[in-house]
Amino acid sequence: MQKKLSNSLFKIYLCAGGTGGHLFPAIATARALLKARTDTEITVISDKRVSEPNVNAIKLFIPLRSKKIQVPLFIFAMFWSFLRCFYLFLTEKPSIVVGFGGYPSVPAVLAAQMLGIPTILHEQNAYIGRANRSLLKRARHVALSFEKTMAFDTRISHCVTGNPARIHPCTPYQPKKNHLSLFATGGSQGAAFFSTLLPEALSLLSAQKRKNITLVQQCRAELLESTQKSYDDLGMHVTLKPFFDHVQELYEKADLVIARAGASTVSELTIAGRAALFIPYPYATDHHQLYNAKALGDACFLEEQKNLTPQKLAEILQKSLNQPEILEKKAKDIQNYSMVQAASHLAQVIQDLLPPLETNN
Repeated sequence: MQKKLSNSLFKIYLCAGGTGGHLFPAIATARALLKARTDTEITVISDKRVSEPNVNAIKLFIPLRSKKIQVPLFIFAMFWSFLRCFYLFLTEKPSIVVGFGGYPSVPAVLAAQMLGIPTILHEQNAYIGRANRSLLKRARHVALSFEKTMAFDTRISHCVTGNPARIHPCTPYQPKKNHLSLFATGGSQGAAFFSTLLPEALSLLSAQKRKNITLVQQCRAELLESTQKSYDDLGMHVTLKPFFDHVQELYEKADLVIARAGASTVSELTIAGRAALFIPYPYATDHHQLYNAKALGDACFLEEQKNLTPQKLAEILQKSLNQPEILEKKAKDIQNYSMVQAASHLAQVIQDLLPPLETNN
């Protein structure tokens, strides 16, 4: 249950969609705010997936958008969430409301804007998302993750903070001779595609080459058995799991990370300083994952799914084994795009826009 907030504190509401791409930056920002000052109460508003022990959490009932969800139900849930947030803000009088994108953020930020409460938007992607796009005109300020963000009107008050991440820099990458550690990750959709692509590509390498490759791979639960069999048939020992909590450790050990190009993954790899092969999810809204990867230029490997064959992936893996200095260069180059202090920078933007505390009484 939401606990009563004190009138002697700044009340900051962080509103985000329930996926990691939206929630991770919101939680990282909440932690940075709590570390920076003691006169704040932080509340995170999201859907049922939000969970953070150190802050208040409000879970809105907003069904995930899919073909199975009827449009009227989705619209009703959004409207009901708007009314709930409107009443909450009317009574609690927040100091500021910050939106991190995703559909669950819309009713909360919109309610704040209707009540004249200052709002800030944070955009994680290199192509601004539809949720944030719908809220731009009434936002006090916008914090961007990329210098060039597509579909964004630069006349709106904005700054570039980077994307708050859950990791810290890894130790400087040291190339290995005749060995390749792979980490393949990419959410449920990425995991399904990788479970087909990777075994086929590895089957094209010699048995000796495969012995020199270790693989940790995210794999959908329903595909674990069949994917494991594919690797068993190749004589490979791999680690397969539907989800990994210790991602910092996995980045640390990896020579090459094969991933989708979601905003959080891209920002994490720039901070980690590890070579990356990005395969953007082809059905992402407005192709924003493709823009995320393209924003890194030649600092990463980039292959669109429609063009990536097992043969082409096998060539990339073979080259990575034979020429580890290529991975070393990519690891250094990608780190040039990192914004390690993104959470503290965004926290400072929020603090700078806080109204006088007296208006809270």
